[in-house]
Amino acid sequence: MTNSPTLIVMIGLPARGKTYVSKKLTRYLNWIGVPTRVFNLGVYRREAVKSYKSYDFFRHDNKEAMEIRKRCALVALEDVKAYLLEECGQIAVFDATNTTRERRDLILNFAKENAFKVFFVESVCDDPEVIAANILEVKVSSPDYPERNRENVMDDFLKRIECYKVTYQPLDPDEYDKDLSFIKVINVGQRFLVNRVQDYIQSKIVYYLMNIHVQPRTIYLCRHGESEYNLVGKIGGDSGLSPRGKQFAQALKKFIEEQEIVDLKVWTSQLKRTIQTAESLGVTYEQWKILNEIDAGVCEEMTYAEIEAKYPDEFALRDQEKYLYRYPGGESYQDLVQRLEPVIMELERQGNVLVISHQAVMRCLLAYFLDKSADELPYLRCPLHTILKLTPVAYGCKVETITLNVEAVNTHRDKPSLNSNNLPTSQSPVRMRRSSLTPRASADTEQRPRHHSVGSKPLDPLGPFPFLEARGGSGRPRLPAGVQVVPCLRYPSPATPRAAAVTPPWHWSWLQSPAGVSDAATDALKNRAGLGALFKIIIIIINHPTKLELWCQRVTKSGSMQASSRQYHRVFVGWLVLGNVLLFVGWLVLGNILLSSKNLPGKSYRYLLCPGVVVPNSDSRALL
Repeated sequence: MTNSPTLIVMIGLPARGKTYVSKKLTRYLNWIGVPTRVFNLGVYRREAVKSYKSYDFFRHDNKEAMEIRKRCALVALEDVKAYLLEECGQIAVFDATNTTRERRDLILNFAKENAFKVFFVESVCDDPEVIAANILEVKVSSPDYPERNRENVMDDFLKRIECYKVTYQPLDPDEYDKDLSFIKVINVGQRFLVNRVQDYIQSKIVYYLMNIHVQPRTIYLCRHGESEYNLVGKIGGDSGLSPRGKQFAQALKKFIEEQEIVDLKVWTSQLKRTIQTAESLGVTYEQWKILNEIDAGVCEEMTYAEIEAKYPDEFALRDQEKYLYRYPGGESYQDLVQRLEPVIMELERQGNVLVISHQAVMRCLLAYFLDKSADELPYLRCPLHTILKLTPVAYGCKVETITLNVEAVNTHRDKPSLNSNNLPTSQSPVRMRRSSLTPRASADTEQRPRHHSVGSKPLDPLGPFPFLEARGGSGRPRLPAGVQVVPCLRYPSPATPRAAAVTPPWHWSWLQSPAGVSDAATDALKNRAGLGALFKIIIIIINHPTKLELWCQRVTKSGSMQASSRQYHRVFVGWLVLGNVLLFVGWLVLGNILLSSKNLPGKSYRYLLCPGVVVPNSDSRALL
């Protein structure tokens, strides 16, 4: 992992698929949560030179044009710098020919000055049929050739390619470029040459590029037929098809037969409703567990009305930021995207595929192919008994919606209009997935911090809620009215059994660094009340450190702790009961030790689970 942004530099002659790869790679990286943007040098050139006349502009002996092209490259690199350093981008794709070592050295020096990592992607193609097809499919409609016929466009563009060939210097893996990180894609994926891959992101880029292809194909996405749970409005579960769902399965069979699709593969989840839908087709199908519907955790097999009544805060938080929200004991859409990444890789490798899945899964897959942002993804319309036919084209994907005229319930929920009345009073805006510090990073949120999983600075998990870092000294921090500070625990080492101290809400203190409660805080506590009312201590002994981390959850409006899973919640309750049995012993023994000593007993404390958390001043207890 690294804090250094990455600059992906495309290399290759014109009509070699560089822009195709740039756009496709950018779409993939944004989908998995790494903010990425393409900087196409042709756009900058067309801004500088309003009208293109002929291939003469690209001759190596046209000094004036060469100077214009160099200035355009420098302007584009300055925009790259601004995006990566000021707009919190993580990856920039510099889409240009970059066919000379002089130009590549200029880019390397620029990257070195700004501490950017560089990864080159060279597209090499000597197949005349592929080149001609690319020119006719993409270049004929280019802004360089308004109102020109195909023959003139083909002739001019082939001459433009010859101009570049004069000065083209391919990457040399044996001598000059042996220390660079790069991948050569030869003849649109027939062969690859990979050199010095240095980090996680570069390895993901290589893996992705080795899976994509340009062969014509069609991808069909649809949901299962209407289920029994759909009829009653329940989410999740594993119910079978309703009578109308079975009717859709038969209609789907008829549709597939009429299409006469060659070598069609059918994929389903491992849930009953998708399997029953595929069974009616009478063809071989594959079951994928990772195609299962989003896990709703404790809300499985409940209606939205039941969730709102039983978990009102959770219901409001999910409406607030649906992509990031994680069900207690379940998944978020962000988790689902990560789970579905192997499906995307396999879809890119395959030919014609029919995927029978679920609403949330279909939304994630559709967002990838249509390049939708994280904000849009959870609200994409994927109705029952409807097929989406996706046909990949040059720089995107064409979508056709096919309705099979079988009635079904509407399971879509529109994006709510949020205001202060929609939010639980005890919660700040969601900027953290449950049990995670991973912020969202997508194309539409470039101002937010970079994705933590690629080494960037993590996002403040409680948004605008103030944090109190543990520190020494006797001066109290200034706090807003009506809030308190709940101290968090430091540990001697990550492997030792842990204990958590819980204070009542009418007292507050903070922990020193490296250890201990400050003198001022101790005096304040002693002067407030007696030992019993002043400092109630619950000792929770835990044999594995990760369990305590999983229990470190937000404090809800009612003061209850939302467990990350039902299993850990049951274990926690058991320890809590045991802790209460030992409560009186804790008051007399450990309470006196803590309040009479300047420092906490034990070794040097170096591991801090979380900063001191400021919570609303109420009668709630902050349980670690």
